Amino acid sequence: MPLLKELVGTLEFRQDYTSTFATLTSKLRDLHIDVEQESPLTGNITARCLSVVTNMLVWRCWSDRLILEVRSVGDNRTEVHLYAVPNLLRIRLRKGERPVDLGTVLSALRAAA
Repeated sequence: MPLLKELVGTLEFRQDYTSTFATLTSKLRDLHIDVEQESPLTGNITARCLSVVTNMLVWRCWSDRLILEVRSVGDNRTEVHLYAVPNLLRIRLRKGERPVDLGTVLSALRAAA
């Protein structure tokens, strides 16, 4: 479990826990985001993708991973928290790398709900 994680957004699904978990992993793959680890028992999905967590004028905070925490909040309702894990040692993009827009990922996951 990472020490630092930045909340990107919260989603609510009107599905049961198992369906939500399957929908999220499927949608991440549709977005060409590699699912590194998934655990239905703990409700965590770890995905590997490059994104910008914070963009200040002369400094950007990059993230290499996303963590999705799925929690059941009632009958046929689940809540998903999307976190970006900051990589404080990364200072720039490498050749051939393209970051993923977190707003686009959040919108696509919200549309799947």
